[in-house]
Amino acid sequence: MIERGASHNSQVVAAQYGFDISGHMARMVEESILSEADLVLCMEEGHVEALKVEFPDQANKIFPITAMAGPAYSVADPFGGSLLDYQRMAAELASIIDRGLDRIIDLAETNSTLED
Repeated sequence: MIERGASHNSQVVAAQYGFDISGHMARMVEESILSEADLVLCMEEGHVEALKVEFPDQANKIFPITAMAGPAYSVADPFGGSLLDYQRMAAELASIIDRGLDRIIDLAETNSTLED
């Protein structure tokens, strides 16, 4: 399994929001990771579809993050882009999370209860 650290621009933007992700390592999704999660939120609708196909037993907990606050759409991944691209993406995600927080909590709690 190949692990990669967060990009420089990701680290800079996370720090602007008060988070230190310098030790974060990205890794491939595996059944064991999904089975431990109560809710899986993806930026891109294609990732949602791919995960649901590859891990059908976990499909009930996989959603586009945008669906938490309204109609689903893909949030552009700024990987390789400018710092401004990363800042725009982070602001978009922050807005989605703010508007969709109640739904995020409800789904996570529901899925947690179903697994018990």
